[in-house]
Formats: sequence, structure tokens, C-alpha cells
Amino acid sequence: MSTASWNDLRINQQVCDGVIKTPDGGSFPIHRVILSAFSPYFRAYFTNSLNNGNPEFTEMVISDVSSEIIGLIIEFAYTQSCPVVMTNVHALMIAADKLSCLPVVNFCSDFISRNISSTNCISTWKFAKSYFCRDLEVKSWQYICDHIETVMLSPEFKTLTADELTKLLSADELNVKQEEEVFEAISRWVLVDPPSRQQHVSQLLHCVRFGLVSLEYYCDVIRSFPFNTEESRELLSTIDVLFDTCEDAYYYRYCYFRPRIPNEVIFTFGGWTEGSPTDVIETYDKRSDCWYLSNIKDLRIRAYHAVIELNNLIYVIGGFDGAEYFSTMHCFDPSNYSWAEKACMHDVRCYVSICSLDGEIYAIGGFNGRARLNSAEKYNPSLNQWTMIASLNKIRSDASAATLNGKIFVAGGFSGHEVMRSVEVYSPVTGHWDFVDSMTTPRSGVSLITHGRYIYALGGFDGVTRLNSCERFNSTYNRWDRIADMISPRSNMASVIVDNSIFVIGGYNGSCTIPYTEFYVEEEKTWYESSRMNINRSALSACVCRGL
Repeated sequence: MSTASWNDLRINQQVCDGVIKTPDGGSFPIHRVILSAFSPYFRAYFTNSLNNGNPEFTEMVISDVSSEIIGLIIEFAYTQSCPVVMTNVHALMIAADKLSCLPVVNFCSDFISRNISSTNCISTWKFAKSYFCRDLEVKSWQYICDHIETVMLSPEFKTLTADELTKLLSADELNVKQEEEVFEAISRWVLVDPPSRQQHVSQLLHCVRFGLVSLEYYCDVIRSFPFNTEESRELLSTIDVLFDTCEDAYYYRYCYFRPRIPNEVIFTFGGWTEGSPTDVIETYDKRSDCWYLSNIKDLRIRAYHAVIELNNLIYVIGGFDGAEYFSTMHCFDPSNYSWAEKACMHDVRCYVSICSLDGEIYAIGGFNGRARLNSAEKYNPSLNQWTMIASLNKIRSDASAATLNGKIFVAGGFSGHEVMRSVEVYSPVTGHWDFVDSMTTPRSGVSLITHGRYIYALGGFDGVTRLNSCERFNSTYNRWDRIADMISPRSNMASVIVDNSIFVIGGYNGSCTIPYTEFYVEEEKTWYESSRMNINRSALSACVCRGL
């Protein structure tokens, strides 16, 4: 008999052979066989395991659980689901744990994990610790560390104990843009109740990595903090000596205090350098503003390929090694530095446009060594399988793709005869491509990237010169608008989002390949320079991995 049939019998109170009651008047006719199969607790009670061979119990009274919660547990036993919201999920999880209903516990844990936010992550972490929910504890702790800037503004932040705050602010994985934010968190916490919390200032100051704090902030803010104690002043006197005797701030920074683990790391793969493709991989940490040459190499030299991150795995797709054009795809796992070969695309593609949507990777257009392409295909990682989808309306190589509002946008490129400014959009629902408003400028070797509510088209080649101009697409008004120009003109560069900024990396400026990196801060409408890559590269590709 199906579970749906059993549930119909329960709802209609038919052939029920047991009842569960609660002190608030709840009474639930049940089938003992269903609950006994669902939970060891119910099985032990409703069989003769607890009554030494005497007649089996048919009635159970649960004294400390509400009828609402018992009703949800019984519904889950019959249907494998129940209506749960944030206001009842904790009580449901506690009761399910008591009654050995592990499927309900896991169901609640998954629900809480999906609904963690800056306003509830601390209470979730404390709850998970109290009830030994290790997976939930790890996820909520990671969320707190990753989102500390907003978490410290929440009411829950004020409820942390001194020891809990010390644990948090000492964490290597704490995601702060500047170390000054650690002291701001201390100050915010102490000011909730200065008389009782001032005694913990010295303990908390040990969490600050003073080598990462500017001297000006140290002198003007930390040194003059009104709630410093005698013990904290002794610590700061020691720090004074270190600042005074350290001739080089960078030397002091790395000698005396280690940097925190970056929350986001840029990976760049391959590209064209010194007249040929390369297999070099570089990584970038925004906190230290440093590029690092990896001792791990790509499996082959390549340029004009594509790289995309999906579920913390990096897929390297297609490309050109100077002689051969590729249809291959390899998967790099940055957690253990391992490579795995994956299914090949149906078409050979370099100058390919790549994006991901709903857990699948899309490869669009490109060049196969003989002709420009308008074909497109998608990859399902679970099946390790590529499937052809509708072709573009226009042949395009050297275009770029991005997603917005559940649709795929492909802009610009080269048809073999002209540099294009047209833009096509693909809906997985309708399964075909439509045109939207064209860019203001033709762009081949353009980089398309989604940030917030907009798609940004950066740089490229207009058929005459390399561009530093940029524009963004407003899907509400179906319109492209110019934004601030990049510092360096470039085409065939890589672009990623890090720390809520658009990073543009490498490329070709019309004369040579370049190592320059710059980033755009939307709130300030301004581009800023950051450190250069170790080698000049164009036709490279990049992605960001988080939480490594």
C-alpha cells in the first residue's frame, strides 16, 4: 500500500490501531506499524520491547511536546514532508530529536541551512551547538565568518559572550575587507553594556592583527578607545614598540601577524603570452593585493578557451594550443589540486562564450578552426553529458555570455566579416534566441559580466582600435547605457566579481599583451588599479572560488 493511501486512512481515522495524545488536548489516531517503521522510539513503545511480553501499548501520551509539533511529526511519518516555517522549525527539530525521528531532524536542518541570514545565523549556530547538529553548526559558523560585516549590525551580535566573540574575531577565515573592522566589532559589542563588558577589552584586543591595521587608525581610534583597561593599555604599549621599531610596514605586517584566509580567490588559466599559448595558472588574493604563480599547471597549453566555476569545481573548456582546436573539457578541483577529464563538447570551439544557469554549463558560438559557429550546447555535470540547444540567430566567435533573470545573454563578437554589436537572449523555457537592444559600440573580444541588476560589457575591439569604454544593460528598459571608462584599453581579457567589485584582468591593448588588473566599484562609478599579474597575458580566462 502506498504512503498516500495510508495517509488517507489516517486522515479519515480508518483502521487506526493507536493514538498519540498531548497535554494541550491533542489526540492523533495513528497506525502503529507506520510510526514503528518510522522511528525506533515509537517502535520500542508500541511493540512489547518495553513491557516484558505483556499486551502492546496502543496509546501514548507525550507530555512536553505541543499538539502542533506532534501533528507535524506524524504528518512527516506518513508523507515524508510537512509544512515548516522559521517560527516552528526549532521546536520541531528538538521534538524530533527526542523521539528519534532522524528524517525529521535532517529535514529541519536542511530547512534552517537554506534560510540562514545575517539576522539569525548566530542563534542558529548556538542552537546547532546545543543539540549537536554538526553539519548545521559548521554551515552557520561559516555564514557568520563570511558575512561578518552585516552580522555585526544585527541584534543577535550583541548577544555573543566574550568567549564567543573572541572565537569569532580570532578566526583565520573571518571575512573582513580591512582589519580595522575587527576593532569596530569589538567597539560595537562593548558599547552595548560598557560597565560589564569593559573587563573583556584586553582579551578581545588580542584578536586584532595589528600588522594589518594602518598606523593612523591605530593611533587615532584604537589607542584612544575610551574603554581601554590597564591590562589592554599594557598590550598596546607592546604594540607601540613594534610599530616604532619596525622600519617597513610591510615587513612588520608579514613578520608579526599572519593575514586572514581569503574568502574569495581568483584563478586565471592559460592565455597568449610572448607569442604562444601558456599553461600557467595564477591566483589572486584581494586582501593582500598579490598575484601568485601556482606550481599547478593546466593539463595543456591553451588560449581563447573558457573557464567557469560550478559547485566549487573549475571547468576548463575548449581553446587553441597554436596548432589544434579543442572540444575537450577538464575539471579542476582546487580543494585537492586534482584534474579530471570530462565529456567533450559536440563541436570544437575556441573563442567560445561560456556561462552557467540552473546548474548547467552553456557553450555558445566560437570558431572550430574552419568556420565561425552559431551552434550552442549545454552540459549537465550530474550526467557528464553535453546536449545541443537552439542555435544563435547570428554566427559569432569572440563574443561573450552572461546570465540575468533566468536568461542567457550573448553580446558582440566577430562574424567573419564584421565586428558585431547585436545582443541575443536565450530562454530555457521557450528554447529559442531573441534579439534585444544592441550595444552602443561594436565589440569583439568583449567581456560580459553580470553584477547586481545589470549586465556589463567591458572593452573589446571595434574593428579599428582596442577599447576602454564600457556599458551596461538595463533589462527593465531594454537599454544599454555608458559607464566610466577603464583605465587601460583592452580586448580578450578576463573579468570576475570579487568583493562586490568588477575585476578586469590582462588582455591585449593593440600593441602587446598586458598584465594589468583593475576593478570597478559601482557605488563610486570609478575604476581603480590593483597589482599586476606576474606575466603578460591575453586570451586568458578566469573564475572565482569561494570558501576554500
